[in-house]
Amino acid sequence: METVHVPRLYKALGMLLAGMGALGIGQAVNVLAVNVFGWTVFVFGILEAIACNVSHYAELRTRHYMVQKEVIDSLAKADPDVRNAIGAWFPRYNFVYAGQPIICWQDTVVPLDVFREFMKESNPQYTAPERNWKARGATYHRYWNLIYEKLVELELVVRDSASGSHSYMWSGRGYDRSWEMWMSTNMNLPEL
Repeated sequence: METVHVPRLYKALGMLLAGMGALGIGQAVNVLAVNVFGWTVFVFGILEAIACNVSHYAELRTRHYMVQKEVIDSLAKADPDVRNAIGAWFPRYNFVYAGQPIICWQDTVVPLDVFREFMKESNPQYTAPERNWKARGATYHRYWNLIYEKLVELELVVRDSASGSHSYMWSGRGYDRSWEMWMSTNMNLPEL
């Protein structure tokens, strides 16, 4: 059976303390052999501490990859509804569901086809009415809010300019620029 040296921090600290003690004794009695022994033990203590850190980080890295492997395995075993929900909530991971990537608009969780519906219901003066999207259900209302917040962030819609059924005014060429963003995203899609 082969024995393998496992670096431990307590061994490194013990060697460092023993080396410093031997150096102190060597200086007190002024004996060269004790000084050489002290420096040797001290250097090996430092090397042991370095080995401890390297092995510790290697172990952490191995644990990290094992956790990632477990997550991927559990996602592979999950039913399609769970995978679809994960893909919708984390679009940056480009999680594939049923062989097709879920493509979202502008780093949001809004699918590209939902943004297209939003643009179809909008006109050059006002955005799609919030009331219509609220009537469709909580998911669509959430999508509408995410689209609105992103458009405000991009300065394409004037904040607090609601009229009628909560349609907001476009800012300058915001309507045209939004269509351009949708078209440029749509043109860069891979052939599925």
